[in-house]
Order: sequence, then structure tokens, then C-alpha cells
Amino acid sequence: MGLRFSPPDCRSGHRPRSLVLSHQAFSHMEHSEEAARQRRKAVMLRAVQDQLESPETPEVRKHYQRLLASGHGDVQAREMIATLLAFYIWHTRRGDDYTYTDYVAELERLPEIDWREDADGDA
Repeated sequence: MGLRFSPPDCRSGHRPRSLVLSHQAFSHMEHSEEAARQRRKAVMLRAVQDQLESPETPEVRKHYQRLLASGHGDVQAREMIATLLAFYIWHTRRGDDYTYTDYVAELERLPEIDWREDADGDA
């Protein structure tokens, strides 16, 4: 049985075949979306690794080490930094006035960031 996303064709009472999505196809889409999400995560974690190794971004290494010292695990610390890096990239791609200095200021706030406060500032 397929999942149907369109209203019936008024003339025939049937749905166009091209708009019927089988359960198998839907499952494949979900798998593809999950695979894409995992690829994006891997790219962001690789970018964090690059920042941790780069002499140009010592602040990232400093805050990573601070997170580890405060009891956060390696994976958790990297994921928090990756989240902020994605936020930084998103703002810069939008052309916002968001600089590396702003990114470092957000790193200083880890692990305590009030995302609602940031969202309210955009409104």
C-alpha cells in the first residue's frame, strides 16, 4: 500500500501514479535523509578537528580543553563546538555581521548557551 500525497484527480477519481509513494520508496528516502545528516555531521566534526589542529584557531583548542577539563567527554565537546561552528557558518553565509570573534565568544559560553535568547535577538 502506497502513501498518497495528492488529492484524487477530479475527472477519474484516481491519483496520478507519479504521486504515489510506496512504503519502500519512503523508507529509502528516510534512509537517504539520515545518510545525508550523518555526512553533514562528519564534515562538521572534521572541520572541528581541523580547527583543533590549526595554529590559526588556538581559541578553539583552548575551549575544547576547557570542556574536557570540566568533565565533558571528547565526543560531546566536539559536537558542541561543531554546533557552534555550523551556527557561525550559517550566519556568515547569510551575510550577517557575525565574526570569528563572535564565534569565540560563543565558545566561551559553552556548555551554557541559551538558544532562545539568540533566537529572540533575530526577531
